[in-house]
Amino acid sequence: MSGGEQNGDESVEHNWPTNLSTLPEEFIVCFWANTEPRDEFTGCTDWRGQYDDEGQPIMHYKGRPVSAVRIAMADVGMPVYEPGMVLKKCRNSRCVDPWHVRWAYEN
Repeated sequence: MSGGEQNGDESVEHNWPTNLSTLPEEFIVCFWANTEPRDEFTGCTDWRGQYDDEGQPIMHYKGRPVSAVRIAMADVGMPVYEPGMVLKKCRNSRCVDPWHVRWAYEN
């Protein structure tokens, strides 16, 4: 899997539902329960849940890994594109704060 570098880049190779806005409310509640309170200095919201083999935060939905960062983005109403790579501005691979990301498109 490419893109899962230590600088916090997240690869697009995670399996995730195309329409993340349809995730059940109890799943979203469980998602936020797996985060640390926002760090006052960095603004990061660190993940306490599972990580994939590349060290990126994930949750499982219907037996499939789903990117925790993309779940956070969908929950706050941000568009979630496919294909595309999420780049973390904070460069913290544990951070799932949706305001710390930008999209990088593969050509």
